[in-house]
This record gives sequence, structure tokens and C-alpha cells, in this order.
Amino acid sequence: MTPTQERAARARVAYTHAAHELLVATQAELKALHWLQVAEVTYGPASTAANQGRGAWRAAVEVREKATVDMHARTEEMDQAQSALVTEARR
Repeated sequence: MTPTQERAARARVAYTHAAHELLVATQAELKALHWLQVAEVTYGPASTAANQGRGAWRAAVEVREKATVDMHARTEEMDQAQSALVTEARR
């Protein structure tokens, strides 16, 4: 395996990991939003439970946003590695 092929393989693994992290973060955000809505309906929008739920949901949104940024970076890495593979194959 050439160094370019190794780089592309590492980029694919990093991309797959980032995609998984984004999926998990999105699921956590949706779960937090669900429980926030349950708390608001059950105890009222101004309740302690709803306020705690809002905080958990905001934290989950931040984690998901970071995962999205990482996913974009890994996508760019993978695209660059793929381009390098194509260039190497043309030689």
C-alpha cells in the first residue's frame, strides 16, 4: 500500500468515525428535546424540570454542532485524499 493509499484509508476511517459521532450527537439532541417537551407539558414551561431540560437540550445542541464541524473537516480530508489517489493513479 502506498503512502497515498494509507492516507486515504485513514481519512475514510476518520470520516466514518465522525459520521457516527454526528449520528450519536443528533440522537442525543432529539432525546433531550423530547424530554424537554415532556417536562413542559407535564410540569409547565416555567418549571424546574423544564428549565433543566432546556439546559440539557442546549448542551446537546452544542455537542451536535461540534460534531457537524468535525464532520465537515473529515469530509474535506477524505476529498483531498481521494483527489491524491486519483492523481497518483493517473501517473
